[in-house]
Amino acid sequence: MNNESFFYHLSKLKSLRINGIKDLPHLPDGFKRLTSLENLRIDKCSKLQSLSPGLHHLTSLKKLRIHGCSELEMPNDDGSDAIMWQHLQSLSVLRLAGLPKLVALPQGLQQLTTLQEIKFYGCENLEALLENISNLKSLKRLDIWDCPKLKSLPEGIDCLTSLETLEIGSCPILLERCREDKGDYWPKISHIRQLELEPIKEEKSIFPKTCGLFNSAKIFQALKRRRLTLILEWVGERGGS
Repeated sequence: MNNESFFYHLSKLKSLRINGIKDLPHLPDGFKRLTSLENLRIDKCSKLQSLSPGLHHLTSLKKLRIHGCSELEMPNDDGSDAIMWQHLQSLSVLRLAGLPKLVALPQGLQQLTTLQEIKFYGCENLEALLENISNLKSLKRLDIWDCPKLKSLPEGIDCLTSLETLEIGSCPILLERCREDKGDYWPKISHIRQLELEPIKEEKSIFPKTCGLFNSAKIFQALKRRRLTLILEWVGERGGS
């Protein structure tokens, strides 16, 4: 994939998924050929450390999903990485999941006024989001799940009149600050129409003991996150039938 000739005839490509490539330390410069790319998904590339130099060429990119890249870092200083993100002026969806080396987000994201949806899942060492998101006037949805070290929400979140949905789950430090009528963030988020704040807790089981193969607490959480549709059909025993 690092051979630029690989990309030579891909200028019309709209969607690309990179899955499980073990020897990909960075996105290659050959990405400059992908001028029409709108959807990029990167899964389980265990050696990927940087999105440079390839990412900043993707000026048509609308959706970026990155999952399970254990070595990926995203510097949040004002260097070349920040400038790289500023080139993505068409980006509307950003989803990051399973990135243990992600500590903070690149500040260049603050300039992406086209962003409509941002989701973070399972970034166990994420400590900070963007400093200020007041420029993200198009943002409609922000989901943050399983980021136990995250301590704060970005400044300007109370200014986003377009923000319709905020979900925060399994982020104990942050959730404490978002508690209704008690947390210091509550006045800044209480106006959001769809607000879901989920602590880690054991839910009372609604399943019979015969369903021992299932972890009812996990099923309950999945249902609440709308990731799972579960249909239970209970057929009672009838005598003689």
